[in-house]
Amino acid sequence: MPSKLAEHCSFWFVAKPPSDATPAVNAALTVPDRQAFALSLVKAVEAAGIKAQPDVVQIDPVRFSAAAAGWQGLFDVRNSLLACAFRVGVEENDPKQSERAFADFIVTRWIWRQVFNQDIKERPLNQAFPPPFDGQALTGLAEKLIAIVTGLGIELKDAAALTDGASKWKTQSDARDAVLKQVKG
Repeated sequence: MPSKLAEHCSFWFVAKPPSDATPAVNAALTVPDRQAFALSLVKAVEAAGIKAQPDVVQIDPVRFSAAAAGWQGLFDVRNSLLACAFRVGVEENDPKQSERAFADFIVTRWIWRQVFNQDIKERPLNQAFPPPFDGQALTGLAEKLIAIVTGLGIELKDAAALTDGASKWKTQSDARDAVLKQVKG
């Protein structure tokens, strides 16, 4: 079973909710052309530049389009998107690596929204936090990330450890990795 963060990220691609922190809700699929919808999702994931370092994650368009006939609701599309994900150039694809790449992407979006007030559409390169992000600001960022994750109904192993360790974060990947490490399941 995919992680809750991976499911949330793939749902974000499928439903395009007003915020990437909006909880997922299964609704009937009402798109008139499922094949065109499937192709648009394949292109959206490709454009996002999702990576399981260093491998790019893409969606198998043939398998994904073939699954479209069986989709009833948005969760069916979400699950199919994750099931059809693969890492480019890797002979033996481990689904967990692709799922982690989706989780990585959504947490990166949250960090960019909190730090730069930007809703990114493609995965940016890792970079250091800009001034004035120091100990206090990083702790505040950790608290906001905890609020987003728990607001989605996703459990953390130790929220206190996340906020306690935040002052040591130097780069955005430090923050992202710390969140992913604390997420249960």
